[in-house]
Amino acid sequence: MTDSPIGAATAAFHAVDAGDWQALFAVLDPVAIERFKSYQRRILEMSESAGLFRRRKRPGGMLQQVFAVSSLDEYDALPAAFVLRRWLVVSRGRFQHPERPETHREMLGEVHEGPGMAHVVFRESWSGGEELVARVRVISARRTERGWRIELGGGLVLDEGGGAGIGYSPGTDPTEGESDFTPPIA
Repeated sequence: MTDSPIGAATAAFHAVDAGDWQALFAVLDPVAIERFKSYQRRILEMSESAGLFRRRKRPGGMLQQVFAVSSLDEYDALPAAFVLRRWLVVSRGRFQHPERPETHREMLGEVHEGPGMAHVVFRESWSGGEELVARVRVISARRTERGWRIELGGGLVLDEGGGAGIGYSPGTDPTEGESDFTPPIA
């Protein structure tokens, strides 16, 4: 159980950096996971109808390459936690690119918006050649019966505008390690 928004945010970023999806899901807000699946569903509908991935010569499109399914019906049958986990597995390369500098995060504080919602303010920094590059970001947390849970913003999965970039190698298996994964209890 995470007893503070900063504790939940710290745990979430450590889990992402380590690729420990079980630990990450332990601190994610289940409502945010469901919203992510709905958001991806809308993207899939648009990209499949427009043939976006076929034009980029990625056989099977996003459905197959990212979510390991062959139809929107199969996608709909996937639990939301597996949708997000598969997305994380295939996009992991953008978090661990060998030329990407190590990111450091310093938690600066919390801003509470009532008793059940807080926003964690943190500084993210990395070396950009000879200079240090830094920016201040915010990630939201919601109090649940199981403690503070993190939303997907702040660069964890989604950027501040609610969008998510994905870069992946077509050879990545989205179901890699899935047999050891247990979806979280809401």
